[in-house]
Amino acid sequence: SCRIEDSAPQCTSPSQRPRPAFCNFSETLIFKDVILPEDENEAPYVDIKAFDKGSVMGKSLLATGSFWLGNSAYYRELRNKRNLTLARSSRSRSQNGAGAEPEKDIWSNEEYDVDEQVHRELDWVNQAPYMKGRTVLMNEMPAKPVFSVVKLYRGKKMAVKSETQKYELEEVGKFHLFVRVIVEGSTELDFRTKRIMDAMRDKQKFRVRLYALEATDLTAKDGKTSDPFLRVKLANSQQDTDKHMKTLTPEFYQRFDLTCKIPGDSMLHLEVWDWDKFGSNDLIGTAVIDLESRWFSNHWHDNEVKPIEHVSLMHPSSSQSQGLLQMWLDMAPLKSENSIPKWDITPPPPADFEVRLVVWKAEGIPAGDHFSDQSDLFVKVRLGASAWKSTDVHYFAKKGKGSWNYRIKFPLCLRQGGRVVGGGEGASYLKVQMWDQDLLSSDCLAETSMDLSDAFKTAFNTRDLGMEYSVFGKSSKQLKQAAARKKMQGEESEWVVKKKKDDDASAEASIGGEISETTSLLSNQKEESQKGISAKGKKRRSKKKPKSIMEQMRGALGLTAPENSGWIYFGKTDLKTGKVESQGKLLVSVEILPSELVDRRKNGDGRDEPNSFPLLPPPEGRVDFTKMMMNPFYALQTCLGDSLAKECGAGCFCVLLIVGFVAGGVIFGPEVQVMMSILEILPKEIAKLVILGTLILLIFVCCYCCCCVCRKDKIRENDDEDEFESLL
Repeated sequence: SCRIEDSAPQCTSPSQRPRPAFCNFSETLIFKDVILPEDENEAPYVDIKAFDKGSVMGKSLLATGSFWLGNSAYYRELRNKRNLTLARSSRSRSQNGAGAEPEKDIWSNEEYDVDEQVHRELDWVNQAPYMKGRTVLMNEMPAKPVFSVVKLYRGKKMAVKSETQKYELEEVGKFHLFVRVIVEGSTELDFRTKRIMDAMRDKQKFRVRLYALEATDLTAKDGKTSDPFLRVKLANSQQDTDKHMKTLTPEFYQRFDLTCKIPGDSMLHLEVWDWDKFGSNDLIGTAVIDLESRWFSNHWHDNEVKPIEHVSLMHPSSSQSQGLLQMWLDMAPLKSENSIPKWDITPPPPADFEVRLVVWKAEGIPAGDHFSDQSDLFVKVRLGASAWKSTDVHYFAKKGKGSWNYRIKFPLCLRQGGRVVGGGEGASYLKVQMWDQDLLSSDCLAETSMDLSDAFKTAFNTRDLGMEYSVFGKSSKQLKQAAARKKMQGEESEWVVKKKKDDDASAEASIGGEISETTSLLSNQKEESQKGISAKGKKRRSKKKPKSIMEQMRGALGLTAPENSGWIYFGKTDLKTGKVESQGKLLVSVEILPSELVDRRKNGDGRDEPNSFPLLPPPEGRVDFTKMMMNPFYALQTCLGDSLAKECGAGCFCVLLIVGFVAGGVIFGPEVQVMMSILEILPKEIAKLVILGTLILLIFVCCYCCCCVCRKDKIRENDDEDEFESLL
């Protein structure tokens, strides 16, 4: 029943198929001699009441609602005319939108332009066919139907009664209402209104294709995980996907072919459940999509290729989202269902990879042994939940510097999107720790982690291009290389087809008695590969710029970082000040290779043979144990450390000096007597000056060397701190 102010109420006939969940009327109610004010703020309301006529005691009120005519098309046109007049008078049509193009309307012949906010375009490398030209929305696509949606309410007793109110409104349904105002003097409806009303009365069967891709951020129902599956319900049909065990990010990748009637029962229910072996399944979240509102929407028909949506899953007991479902919809009348394609969304099979990590060197690491101010450093790494792997030990590492040149490899299996097969939370993280080895137990000096999820995704997308992906390489250069290889593969495939046609043609000609000239396969391939390359490009390929002499010398001395390497920084947060303090840095290289490239570029762990890709030289700055056996001063400095050796140097020097004098007197007695005789011949003043000058020179040289070393260390420490702070 509908009523406008004091007019007589008008009622529809009972619904053809009475159902509490969905009832359809498709009737037109006409109110004549209704006076509408020009001011939209004074526009009346349409009161709507829903009754149940099947009651034995007569009809009973089920719900009520209202629609404000100020939201009707009549008042929208009045607002547009007023805005146009104001825009022309103020000469600011562009600011007020008066000069904008009219909206495209599927119910007329006008054009409609929608500014759709797109989150991102999917990756261009190895796109699935169904992703070409398809955009991704981070939320649900708005319907924007041509009719109005009115919420129906019913009063109920409040759970917690107040002094002034005992009842509250409860939403019990929605009512689709199409309102048009016919101005006095007009006898016919316009073409657009007639077309909409005819479409609403003409009930048709529709083919609905739902493409369910994956769900993310699901709420755990079994401790920290769930066993989710998707249930799709439309009209009287229900379909379920297979269950996915112990995951919060299930990948469904399944197409559902459904049917419904529009207008009719067209509410699509998407439910994600947690499967339980014993007892009933638990609802994780549900979403409802109104297909009727989408079909009667200009916005829906404007998108020829429907975007991928992220639909929020809600639970009746919570107002927070319980996860997101990634999907898209296609639908068309059943008689023209061939107009919408059937996409194969089966994901590509998982692929095997190998992560190769090279640990080069470290700087600025805090000392593990405060007595000698040095450490026995080694590095431990782990990818995801794999076992920890370690480098060899750099014994007696001084000034926080360590050198390893050590290769560590991890096997890896990736699926679509660069996700790790069988990996849970944190499977894409590379954890790095710096340790100090002790006799009884080792100490962890610093740690950090790297997120390789983006690198895994790029490596999976470029797996068929025969190239490795370097984490610290130039991304733009690697993507350009991947694009070039992708283009080259396409050209080679076209060339193969063309070559096959030419061979078939030559075979037919030879059968007919004609012999055609043949050319070399390699020459044709070279010509095809050189197409599109300019003369400058060929020159750059033929002449590669050599490295300068200084660059070669710096590389030979180890003063430059290896190619495709980068520093990762260790930091520690001070709990009192909240400031992040530097704990040193580590130079590493990380490469991700597909399985076919792993077989062609074999190498060993650490520095074992085959030592290639890249060649790892022996580490620098290591202790020479042979020299320790031969040189007691070197052994003393190595064991005690530089700082402790400086402090104990005077005492040790005196002891060694006494021992040296005694040994020298025994071994070099005659030579010492000759030197003493020469000094006795000289005048006493000159002899004293010679001895004093020699001692002063030795002391000055020692002091100068010590000051230079200390100042150099101080400058290097300040540079490391400045570099870390700039990174933060």
